[in-house]
Amino acid sequence: MVSWERVIEITKWSQEKKTEAVVWSIEVSSCLNTAGVSLPSVELAHRLVTHICWENNVPATWKYLEKAMEVRMVPPFLVLALLSTKVVPNRHPVLHPAAYSLYLHLLNRHAFSLSSLVNSPNYPSLMNSIHHVLSLSQLYDDYHHDVPSHPHPGVALVQFLFTLVWQLLQASLQDEGLLQRHKSLLFVDPGLDLTIEKLDNPHHLHAKNTATAIQFIARFLHHKLTSRILSLVQRNMSTHWGAFVDELEQLAANSLILRSLKHLSPDSFFPLNLKSNWPMSCEPNNNNNKKKKKKKMKLSSMLAASASASAVQSHNDSSLWLPIDLILEDAMDAHHVMAATIELLTGLVKALQAINGTAWHNTFLGLWIAALRLVQR
Repeated sequence: MVSWERVIEITKWSQEKKTEAVVWSIEVSSCLNTAGVSLPSVELAHRLVTHICWENNVPATWKYLEKAMEVRMVPPFLVLALLSTKVVPNRHPVLHPAAYSLYLHLLNRHAFSLSSLVNSPNYPSLMNSIHHVLSLSQLYDDYHHDVPSHPHPGVALVQFLFTLVWQLLQASLQDEGLLQRHKSLLFVDPGLDLTIEKLDNPHHLHAKNTATAIQFIARFLHHKLTSRILSLVQRNMSTHWGAFVDELEQLAANSLILRSLKHLSPDSFFPLNLKSNWPMSCEPNNNNNKKKKKKKMKLSSMLAASASASAVQSHNDSSLWLPIDLILEDAMDAHHVMAATIELLTGLVKALQAINGTAWHNTFLGLWIAALRLVQR
């Protein structure tokens, strides 16, 4: 049985001796292998983050953590989730702004490599760990009301990514004194006064961190993969998406830091197709609210089924594309293909391609086979 105290002892000794990160990783890996611990290790991720925050918040330990993420001693996305709950609320200049800077560095390095997460053999259990770390069922309690305590990994992935981006957004708003106090603050402490006073000093670390966070928000919104995953929130969690868009507009309209950035402007901050609270071209009227709600919940269930299948089956398995079959069935039941259905199907195909981590060739085959099955039926 592994002695986690021994792992921490190795880490502390390495800190004192200023041991290189690669040497530390070899020693810790050897210790864990001897104890029969498989890597990446969820427990090691918890231990390292707890070790750093905050008694050992020194450059050496951050280098060790970065190396552990790089060589997959720990699950990178779980580490990001753990750090987000500890670092972001403590980013104030008198607390740990350097840690926030390092967190943003790790976020930039790992958050856009979602295919490695989805294709990992322990994807379902890892997403379940992230779900509990971030308390996603509490953050999105209305969505999880009728959902089991262990949600499908695809749903957890979508909500995890959305939470990371929304947290950056609310932190940036709070840094400039723009966050409304009555809003849900995720992991941002509403009692902190984090308003930046010296915006004219470009070398001020706190202001620099906020500028970096704003640029990352824009990157998440424009990135080919992450924007499509976020569009699933737009389609299936309209209440949360509406609040998110309101805060995006608040930042775009009032952020002095955003206006000072050279390669980003309020007009280009986030794409037009993500501004709407509703996935279709117009909002539903009162007569078909229930029908729309049923469709949205159905799409959520289909995403969950597809995401669950993607974790355990090959990319060529038709079960990955089951949501397409259901959308086509709905279109045939209506006896005509409406423009809204085409738009929904287009967005769903793009999102499933992102979630399943498949090449477009396999994605097209999935769509084609779904159409053939529809003809056969």
